[in-house]
Amino acid sequence: MFSGPTGLFSKALRDAAKKVKVRTLRDMGLRDSSIWKQVQDMTLDILNDSGKKNLMAVEGSRLPYFRGRATLLPADGSGVSTLIVVQDPDTTQRAAPGS
Repeated sequence: MFSGPTGLFSKALRDAAKKVKVRTLRDMGLRDSSIWKQVQDMTLDILNDSGKKNLMAVEGSRLPYFRGRATLLPADGSGVSTLIVVQDPDTTQRAAPGS
């Protein structure tokens, strides 16, 4: 989910890594792969929370928005890229007036 400014993922990863007590988890017998999974899960939680807060702010401001998934295709021979956007089926969009 893209829901924040550039650098959000690295900030979330740093925040999650600060919260995980690697030595304690290793002392408990957890393997590095389990510890890394914990960091990944915490990072995703931070990203999802950020996305929810951003959506609440947009909805609270009654701004138009579109929620979906996008894929940026490589540039063609003329240097033009194509962006394919698909609306998430389980979401309600707030369209801009007149659209």
